[in-house]
Amino acid sequence: MKERTLHPGQRLLIEDKAHTEHLIVAGIRYGKSFCGPAWHYYRVKKNAAQGAKLSLVTAPDYKLAKQVCLTYYKNFLVASGLNEGNYGDFRINKSDLTIYFNRHDHTVLTLSGETPDKIIAYTSSHAWNDEAARSSKEVRDNLIQRNSFTCDHQQLLHTTTPLGSEHWLFDVFGPHKVPRIEGTQHSISDKESKIVLHGRTMDNPYLSRKYIATLKRSFEFDTLYYANHILGEWVSLSRNRFYFKYDETKHVGDFPPKFTTPHLYLSFDNNVGNLAVVAMQPNAGGTAVVWANECDAENIPVACEQFLRAFPPGTWGSHYLTIYGDAVLWDRSNQTHTTGFQLIRSLLQPHFPKLEVRAPRSNPLIHDRSIVTNRVFGEDRLKIHRNCKKVVLSARTTQTTKEGKVKKDSKDIITHPMEAVDRVLAATEGLLINRRAA
Repeated sequence: MKERTLHPGQRLLIEDKAHTEHLIVAGIRYGKSFCGPAWHYYRVKKNAAQGAKLSLVTAPDYKLAKQVCLTYYKNFLVASGLNEGNYGDFRINKSDLTIYFNRHDHTVLTLSGETPDKIIAYTSSHAWNDEAARSSKEVRDNLIQRNSFTCDHQQLLHTTTPLGSEHWLFDVFGPHKVPRIEGTQHSISDKESKIVLHGRTMDNPYLSRKYIATLKRSFEFDTLYYANHILGEWVSLSRNRFYFKYDETKHVGDFPPKFTTPHLYLSFDNNVGNLAVVAMQPNAGGTAVVWANECDAENIPVACEQFLRAFPPGTWGSHYLTIYGDAVLWDRSNQTHTTGFQLIRSLLQPHFPKLEVRAPRSNPLIHDRSIVTNRVFGEDRLKIHRNCKKVVLSARTTQTTKEGKVKKDSKDIITHPMEAVDRVLAATEGLLINRRAA
């Protein structure tokens, strides 16, 4: 194990066997996903010596499990001087995401948390749950149940950035449950079943000053996001502050569509009977919301007809038209076997030959969308035409519940136009930095 991948606090957590559940809650790039394999492999050696045959690694989805957890684990093993191969120290099967340690006769199985009900029937000695704040509490509960092989290091590690305080992780490990020990990086529960290592981005001694300065600038738009993502603190990121950087005096005005700008974004928020459609156009220094319906489209054909009336193909048909929207529009209808986006394409592409559907197959997290939208609001790069009344209203009034979910108006239409805007911004602006730990 190369000590360069560990820094203060991490070694203590790796060697601890007094607590059954560990958590590293820290800022981005603190070193969580380097410490995870170090913690896990240390227990492979210790537990295998006591007869343990299986341990687990989980991530919120299959892509992270394969491309991050399995890759980080392999890189750690190679950097530690271990050899891969049938006659080496370990071998990896990428098809079923397993690592087998020849010398220890021990298998590490990497699983996706997308289907926690499938984390069953295993008898594991220990487990590492990466990006825990993005996984459900059911993943944690099932991992605890699977860690049934009795050994000295029968433990579960969670690694994550806090991502606010409105989820199960805070309920289980927050300061009200696991008090902080004054003057240290650690919190320990009263019954000593849990231990938490708190970390800031700048605690990682292997990050350059230039990179840390870049991160600080990246989060200057919001002190709470800075506290959460850089300082690793438990703070609420969404409660009653969904579009907190919105300022009607700055962001609302006369921003009609410009024929000289050759690109339009069209975004759909799909709701039965209240389908919201928003058209946006890049302009100097940002993006303008130039048209929105009244959330009154009964279905997709009506919504497309509304757009064609607002942007007559005889004038606008030569423009590039990029389609975004609710991922539910990728679902196939039981009646027609056609997806919503296929229907949109069939209705609009004859009039807009340069049409392209770029909507992702899954909706961006509300948390991620709010980061992007608030940053664009904060930098005054989002302009909303005053005629887009529903967009203005939703930006001004949208709030969240205690759990961080979007509150809906009694008619369930107020938030939809802004959600359509969010999906364009999340796709075109993206998160300013990669929030994965390293």
